[in-house]
Amino acid sequence: ELENVKEAVREHYIFGREVPRDLQFYEYAGQWYKLKKEPFISNASRSYYKTCLIRHLVPAFGMQHMKAITAAQLQEFINGYAGTSKSQINNIIGTLRGIDPAVSICVVTRSPKKTRQLYGVSAVHTFDFFGIHNAMKKARLFISGGGSLIQNATSRRSLRYYLWTLRHAKRCGCKVMMYGCGIGPIKGKRDIRKAADTINTCVDAITLRDRLSAELLRGIGVTKPEITLAADPVLALNACPDDEAAQFLSKGGVDPEGDYALFCLRPWQGLDEHLDAVVQAINFAHDDLGLTPVFMTLNRSVDLETAHRAVSAADAPCVILPAVTSAELCMGVMKKMRLVVSMRMHAVLFAAAVGVPTVGISYDPKVAGFMDYTDCGKCVELRTLTGDELCRCMVSELKCSKAEQAQRMDNTKAVEAFNGRTAERFLKGERKTE
Repeated sequence: ELENVKEAVREHYIFGREVPRDLQFYEYAGQWYKLKKEPFISNASRSYYKTCLIRHLVPAFGMQHMKAITAAQLQEFINGYAGTSKSQINNIIGTLRGIDPAVSICVVTRSPKKTRQLYGVSAVHTFDFFGIHNAMKKARLFISGGGSLIQNATSRRSLRYYLWTLRHAKRCGCKVMMYGCGIGPIKGKRDIRKAADTINTCVDAITLRDRLSAELLRGIGVTKPEITLAADPVLALNACPDDEAAQFLSKGGVDPEGDYALFCLRPWQGLDEHLDAVVQAINFAHDDLGLTPVFMTLNRSVDLETAHRAVSAADAPCVILPAVTSAELCMGVMKKMRLVVSMRMHAVLFAAAVGVPTVGISYDPKVAGFMDYTDCGKCVELRTLTGDELCRCMVSELKCSKAEQAQRMDNTKAVEAFNGRTAERFLKGERKTE
């Protein structure tokens, strides 16, 4: 039997033949190391690979058959190393990819070089159409998302581009999934018809982050794809380690052990008429709730000026934090807040992911839609905003117990898991089971 295993590995690496997926992990991993790695690496590298296999991978997957190891199991295994050194995580991922070369990801991004460096994946530029075509021809599954990509509020060109990616992926033979996304707004009969036709003919499955998106799809006549209510993929992320968040706050002149209300504003039509209401809430947080107001800017180039205007108008002493460098850092900082008040959708998402009391200011239906669907906090409409209403919501959220906050967080993460399960099913060619 061992000779058969050896021969299978030799055939894969020498002749390019597929490895039988019914081998047990420890069998394939051991022979992969002996044939592919050991003869060509230094003693130090041999020690590293043996440690990685013996201490980490074999205990986790050793007796499982290769074909039985799911993407969800691999992700759960990697998630277990959150908080450890990035080099250790990268080493383990690299070993996994070496053992199973089928694990391949290509990301379409405006920053392919940065994406390759940060995540160790293949990447092509958003407008490298030849590169996108070549990647799609090699892919089994094309994932579009998250965020609200199918909308024309940004521009009609944006909508046309993302609809093109769906059509081209289908032409290239991919299964097509819209992943953890929001839909709309889409205005104009022509664009609505084009979006509905493309989604009906080219998309196999959609996971949505809110009920309003599901209602919009029904309203424009989308009926063909499998549609599942899930949540935004951001909720699957983990916050950075506490000491990293504490160091960031200290550099910004903020005591990591203090009591804070975090405000996250953005420029938007109608905010000027209601800025006094926000300023009233800032002063209320300091004078009545005993919380120091701090400001976070997610899109610093446009948010910073709005933050400065609010701080200048407030009587309470405020702090504007330095620019955050990652979603994980945002979440780590928010974990140290007593309360988050946000216009920015992603700040609401980050707060929900770490279970912090949250008040959303809804400038767009997607904010209210997400908060209503996930029950992750209070939400007020920007167009009718008053200072008294905002302050009442802040008080109400602060009454939320630690147990309630933890339950909210668990619920939102459980709903988000539908995104990964759906993608996994399509990769494995499985049908949906009720």
